[in-house]
Amino acid sequence: MSQTDQDDAFPFPREVIEAYAAGELEDETLAAQIESNTEVMREVVRIQEENDFLTRLAGAWSTMPGSTSVGPPRQRIEGYRIISEVFRGGQGVVYKGLQENTKRIVAIKVMLGGALASERARQRFEREVELVASLRHRNIVTVHDSGQLEDGSSFFVMEFIKGVPLSRAHIFGRDLLPEDQEDSFRLRIRQFIDICDAIQYAHQRGIIHRDLKPGNIMVDRSGTPKVFDFGVAKVLGPSTEVEATLTGEFVGTFAYASPEQVKGDTDAIDTRSDVYALGLILYELLTDAHPYPVRGSVSDIIQNITGAEPEPLTRHEPGIKRDLQAIVLKSIEKDPDRRYQSAAAFAQDLQNYLDGEPVEALRDNASYVLSKVVRRYRAPILIGSMVVLSLVVVSIFMSVLWYR
Repeated sequence: MSQTDQDDAFPFPREVIEAYAAGELEDETLAAQIESNTEVMREVVRIQEENDFLTRLAGAWSTMPGSTSVGPPRQRIEGYRIISEVFRGGQGVVYKGLQENTKRIVAIKVMLGGALASERARQRFEREVELVASLRHRNIVTVHDSGQLEDGSSFFVMEFIKGVPLSRAHIFGRDLLPEDQEDSFRLRIRQFIDICDAIQYAHQRGIIHRDLKPGNIMVDRSGTPKVFDFGVAKVLGPSTEVEATLTGEFVGTFAYASPEQVKGDTDAIDTRSDVYALGLILYELLTDAHPYPVRGSVSDIIQNITGAEPEPLTRHEPGIKRDLQAIVLKSIEKDPDRRYQSAAAFAQDLQNYLDGEPVEALRDNASYVLSKVVRRYRAPILIGSMVVLSLVVVSIFMSVLWYR
């Protein structure tokens, strides 16, 4: 396929994709659409790898005899030594660095644009620093420091997580035996409950993430998940609501957005929007699939988000039990009132499942509740039944003797 034919296969102009790959795309709506398209993101990775090779090549040329060129400028941050670039996105660049006074390895996020950055972009970045610094939870990334560079760029320093994104951490156990597969599910659910706990903690402090997705959750080597990237969070207050978006503007990632988010009604977005995103994440963790198509045109994706019924999880993973499937499907109901009303309620129902208790998602199913109660209390019920049966037999025997 020629480069022209390949470009025509993408729903975005070539220059837009290249701008995103270089971290220079300021239109956050376009950036979110790019991130939700798997094929385009593969092309972004290819471009970034190519750019990285060219950058390294340019650096090598600059050391050759007679060369007058220089390599790319490196960020200079007082008190820190930059080791390498980890990630470059639409809003900033993340570096791996060393805090010189503590010798601690850290992650440093630097706002793109420097003095040329728009006031709105600057406010949003500084707002993220303030939000994350206010959250102290074992499953939310910790901020250590923040400041400004000479070129006017803001930065903040956070813990460096030695691990992988949640989207990669769960890719194991696809060929396990049924009994082993159940253990794998339970392990992921326990990990996911920790994520719910972190989001509930943020919600209790009036912070709605609005861009939860596997890529915004890292899992360290001990298996502990860490939520990060609160750049488009919505902050609630009794009389002061700090908004990072305009009315009608979409923020987030289409593939993990709730129906109310894609409609652009910021007033309708609340903690249950994060519950919806959490449900989609758990669906993927358990099935390695999405509940409805999220490829194609923007209008098609929005139609699927707002109207398409999610596929049963058992279509992708037959070993998933009925009550676990019901929990996940309840979390991604189109109507917010039919979802779990909090991340804590979602987590509690998952814990109910792990404990063998009846789950809230099936509370209206009398036969299911009865079967769960009987299964959990089988021994006491059996003993009680035997006692009752014995009493009935004795009663009948005494009645026969009486009539004689």
